[in-house]
Amino acid sequence: MSEEGRDLEKVIIVHVLDLLYFWMYQPHAHTVLGRLLAGMPQEERRILVISQYILQREREISQLFVDGIVGKNFGKALAFYLDNSKNYLDEIQIIAHRQGVDAGGYLHGNGPACATLNAA
Repeated sequence: MSEEGRDLEKVIIVHVLDLLYFWMYQPHAHTVLGRLLAGMPQEERRILVISQYILQREREISQLFVDGIVGKNFGKALAFYLDNSKNYLDEIQIIAHRQGVDAGGYLHGNGPACATLNAA
């Protein structure tokens, strides 16, 4: 991958980590994201949902934390990411399913938040 591609990848990771943080700590984030997705064209919804699955790249993202993406005191941020990313992705999958997003096999559905979706 080119250097430009790697830089773009880092930007996407940072934005997805920001969305994870907002999702976990902003009371209306779930509602707002649902409304945002509902107002998007289908292809944009698909891109937004699929981009969240970059969080599955734990080794690479952990290395970004170690390399200082959030500074020297990265321990709490790294722990937050590792503790919350799987459930976040499960919840994103549920929202995507409700919005009719076809993520082309990117959605994993293995976590506890997907129990209802998998039972349907």
